[in-house]
Amino acid sequence: KIKIKITSRATHKHKHKHRALVMKCATKLQHGLTTVHSALVFMLRAEEEHVNQVQAVRSTHDKSFERWMPHVNLLYPFVPADDLFAVGADSAVVTTPVVNKLAAVLRGQQPFTASFNKFGYFTHHNSFTMWLAPEPEEQFKALQARLQAAVPFCNDISHIGDSGFSPHLSLGQWESEDELKADMAWLSNTWRQFTCAVEGVWVITRPEKGSAPFTPRIYLPFGGSPQILQQLSREPLVIMQPTFPTFRFVDRRWQPVSAPAAPVDQHTLRVVTYNVLFDLYDSELIHTAERTPTQLELLKNTDADLIGLQEVTKPFLNELLAQEWVQGKYYVSDCPAAQTIRSYGQILLSKFPFTTSVIRHSIYKRTVIGDFSLNGRHMVIAVVHLTSDYQKQKSQPDQGDFDVKGRRSEQLNAICRHQVLASEASDVIVCGDFNMGDDEALPGCVSTYVDSWKTLFQSSPGYTYDPSHNETAAITSSSNHVARRFDRVIARSSLLDGKCWTPTAASLFGTEPCLKLPSGRSVYPSDHYGVLSELSLCVPLCSMNAAATVATPATATPATSPLATFLQTCGSLSPSQKDKRDRILAELCDCVTTAMPKDEPPPVKIVPVGSSFLGVDTYESDIDCLCVSTLSRSAFFSAVLPALRRNEQFTSVQYISDALVPIIRMSVNGTRVELQYACVPQFAQVTPLENSNLKYLSLAAVDEHSLDAVSLICFKGYADNLQLEQAVPDLEKFQLLLKAVRLWAKARGIYSNKCGFLGGFAWSILAARVCQMFPNDDIEAIFAKFFAVFAAWNFAKTPVTLIGTGVVPKMDARFVVVSPAKPYRNVTRNSFRSSVAIIVDELKKAQECVGAMTWADFFRTDSERFHSYSHYVQIRVASSENLAGWIGRVESRLVFLCVQLEQLAPDVLVHPLTAPLRDPTDADPSACYFLIGLARTSQGASPESLDTLPSLQLFEQSMAKDGHGWAKKTVAMSIVVRLVSRRECVLARNPLPLTEVDLAAFAESEPEPAAAACADAAVSMEYEAVARQQRSRSRTPEPEDEPVGSGIFPCTHASTKKDKKSGHRAGPSSPETKKSRLHTSEEVYHRVKWDSSYNANEFTISYLDRFLGLMEVPFNEFDSETIPLHRVWIFKRNGETVWDRERRIDLLYHY
Repeated sequence: KIKIKITSRATHKHKHKHRALVMKCATKLQHGLTTVHSALVFMLRAEEEHVNQVQAVRSTHDKSFERWMPHVNLLYPFVPADDLFAVGADSAVVTTPVVNKLAAVLRGQQPFTASFNKFGYFTHHNSFTMWLAPEPEEQFKALQARLQAAVPFCNDISHIGDSGFSPHLSLGQWESEDELKADMAWLSNTWRQFTCAVEGVWVITRPEKGSAPFTPRIYLPFGGSPQILQQLSREPLVIMQPTFPTFRFVDRRWQPVSAPAAPVDQHTLRVVTYNVLFDLYDSELIHTAERTPTQLELLKNTDADLIGLQEVTKPFLNELLAQEWVQGKYYVSDCPAAQTIRSYGQILLSKFPFTTSVIRHSIYKRTVIGDFSLNGRHMVIAVVHLTSDYQKQKSQPDQGDFDVKGRRSEQLNAICRHQVLASEASDVIVCGDFNMGDDEALPGCVSTYVDSWKTLFQSSPGYTYDPSHNETAAITSSSNHVARRFDRVIARSSLLDGKCWTPTAASLFGTEPCLKLPSGRSVYPSDHYGVLSELSLCVPLCSMNAAATVATPATATPATSPLATFLQTCGSLSPSQKDKRDRILAELCDCVTTAMPKDEPPPVKIVPVGSSFLGVDTYESDIDCLCVSTLSRSAFFSAVLPALRRNEQFTSVQYISDALVPIIRMSVNGTRVELQYACVPQFAQVTPLENSNLKYLSLAAVDEHSLDAVSLICFKGYADNLQLEQAVPDLEKFQLLLKAVRLWAKARGIYSNKCGFLGGFAWSILAARVCQMFPNDDIEAIFAKFFAVFAAWNFAKTPVTLIGTGVVPKMDARFVVVSPAKPYRNVTRNSFRSSVAIIVDELKKAQECVGAMTWADFFRTDSERFHSYSHYVQIRVASSENLAGWIGRVESRLVFLCVQLEQLAPDVLVHPLTAPLRDPTDADPSACYFLIGLARTSQGASPESLDTLPSLQLFEQSMAKDGHGWAKKTVAMSIVVRLVSRRECVLARNPLPLTEVDLAAFAESEPEPAAAACADAAVSMEYEAVARQQRSRSRTPEPEDEPVGSGIFPCTHASTKKDKKSGHRAGPSSPETKKSRLHTSEEVYHRVKWDSSYNANEFTISYLDRFLGLMEVPFNEFDSETIPLHRVWIFKRNGETVWDRERRIDLLYHY
């Protein structure tokens, strides 16, 4: 007997409901309890094409996506698994009477066709469920009624609502009804209608413990016998992971597109990952509305090929998709409807068309994957956002320990198992917020991946989440303010064609605040810094130069390696030669010290600079050195020049006054020495570091504002040398590498800054960068990797820098190599299109040859390329006096002519020879020749068809008239420029290289010591302008009070008192120290910019472009960061000239 007691008072209105409840409970107790771990359903088959669009919606919105396949419940809860199966006499699994009864009912059921195209939704207490209604609905209701009649105790879904059973296929849950209606309207417009055959139903079960998904166990076909599925398989769920459309902005709206089959070739990739910080929490503290424009501008400036974003919300996505730079360049993994985003999610932007798929780890955690074809290789990028430690803190005490590290490992394993990433034939990039620091090891599934930042900057932590510095991160930080490198770009290559994706550059962005609050707190663009990584497709660095590596003994040091041994035969200094050079510096210092005034002799310090400082000079190299003292410049040269000339050890003493930095040039036993001079107010500011090598100076106490312009330039060069030496992990390897690189560059004719190639300091930075990247490799391997890295480097988009922190300002040039010391500058500004192409081509050739030939053959001078041109621009220069100065002046203008020739046609290749030649058959012994090779890259095109005459005549006339503004131009200096064929060229007459002996025969008369001050003053204006411009770049000027900046040296606290009457700072640069002088272009520029009494829109600026001549632009369009202010020639106000450098008009200060 069964007794059921209703404890609540039943009213007449609810009697029928209580009666039904009593009957239901009694029936269940009589026939056995039902369970939520089994169900009888109709489900969409995984192999059916239409399943993908259903799963695409469910993967984003359905909290039960992992547990349930797309289905229509017919009976749920259902019979426990133990009542569905039995073991027969032969140990075979057989069905129970319950299943057989259902099968008997279905034998008379006819198959029918159902469509799933009608959307609807249920309303719950705190949420809403969207579903698809199967049609015809009556067919499903009739089927459910027949099944329920067979097992009447499984009648729960018939009593959920007042209307009884309502067939539906759940798509997901929404918290907002407005968002649900908006998404439902979008789905209704984009839904691809489909139908499917209903030919049977499935019994599905899942284990009672754990969170395992439902699995089909029995198939009940209409008109057939039950089919038992013996294996418990999760394969249907894996197959049913959805793919999503990729979107492109077409016809003024975002539309789904398919990836075209057209091949794409690109050997460098710029990859960005950035967590943009959602505002679901602490929204009143993180100021999303103010941060978003800055984030979008930062992303635009990266000009990345692939961008992975995390914590993207729907409002941010809509802002992103509204950007013109996104609409014009990128394919995107989602559309304004945000089909892959729930509250927040990841977004992938790509310049290449790709196919989108999503791995769902939980209702909120997923990975967005894009795969495409690049260079004939299958390329995959996964944008991840792994579980954070914050989830561990949120876990409830009764949940036990939350293994957050294990969860992250599971997520990475699931990503690597994905069918798109698992193929060994695919190149894979994984980027995003890993939510783990370097103290947590990556799982073994990504052990073969290369981490861009760690590969490039082994000694730099590269923190992307730093609450101690980033005040926005301090708000979102959970408990402690520990800095971590959460955000990463890691890559794996297939190596199918012997090449791999190698990290060549990486930097951080978003490292500075974008908003300052009245409270004094700074708001950063995000709590994470973004990471920009560049990858190049090249020969694997680990396998390069195998022959050289094998030939190197295991116990060999850099100094005894085969490469170092060969370099010793090519001019490297022996120990005795190094001692000789040290003695020369000591003798020079003694002579200069002796020449100082006797009453109060100032202290003197002489240190090497350039190649001598870096230790890469050869026995043919000059000794470049810098003298530091407190004596004025004119007094120093007046005292030192006579003393050097009286000393028999120093011969051919010359004062070169018209160089950017005036020098004294001399010879000591056949070794040429060049001496610069920098004066400081207090010598204690630059005393040598204690217990250090004599070549080091301490610059920390130097106030750059107390220096004259020339001294500032001298110290800038010294600071660059010092920073470069400190940046390399192994100085001995760096010195050997730089010697080898310089020897190779000279042999290939690309060692010349004046001719548009790279000078010695630029090659030094490149060598130092490779030493940073591979600190543990032997010298032969590093030398081979030098060519592999830079042959694939995108020099225009990715500057070569030794800093790696993203603080380098943007520099617009074809070839960017950044100086290591502030103010940062591009040391390759002379490069032009053809010179960059020639350099890269030579790097690629060297990459192929290094290790495949002997060192003697590799470094052999090869002029075959230059001799192969059909036509040349030949420049003949001659002078009976100051020939060296005239040659130098013409050489300094060669780049101008090369750029003019390049502009004649897009396919013109211009190749200047880096050294002048002497024709032994020329009647004038002072004549020498510059050559520029010309070629057309288009098939069948000849340089002879170019209209070169106007460009050549303009260059010749400008130089013949006054040397293009050169004060030392005389009538004795001649120049002839013409286009010649190879047969007419001086190369056909066996020319000789120009030597120092040839130049000495036509030397300039030496100035008297008393004239040193006058010569120095003649060029001081340009020095001052250059120095002020460099100082202004190192700080942000304010309208009234210009703060002391750090500039070249660490921050100083020198006196900055103002003159009470004038308001200007006291010191040598105060405007009041010179009464009738012309105000500098920098003073005029900042006066117009910061003085509120002027309207900048009324002004224009005319500046001298190195290649295009005088250019006039509106004041607000002038870029003072890239155009030095000493090139400014004219300021106009409303069309009237108010300042003119040449005519010395200075009217602005009289307004």
